[in-house]
Amino acid sequence: MRIKFTQGIINIFKGKHKFKYGKHTNISKTAYIDKHCNIDDYTYIGKDVDITRASIGRYCSIAPHARIGQGEHDIDDISTSSLLSYRGV
Repeated sequence: MRIKFTQGIINIFKGKHKFKYGKHTNISKTAYIDKHCNIDDYTYIGKDVDITRASIGRYCSIAPHARIGQGEHDIDDISTSSLLSYRGV
């Protein structure tokens, strides 16, 4: 398995990848991917992408400036809408 980092991202991670990735994965240097992510084979991730707690499949292309997995919500409620699940303080 090899990951192709564009524009020198290896310097940012310093050789340590906390997320799981497949072969021939291409990730922009300005993308942020947290340690809870899985990225499958032959996937491209564009500039300024922010991915948290997500699984990205094979042969996917993520456009620049995309935000994936932002905002956690309770999946046990009747709806995942924050309007219906807001509990107040």
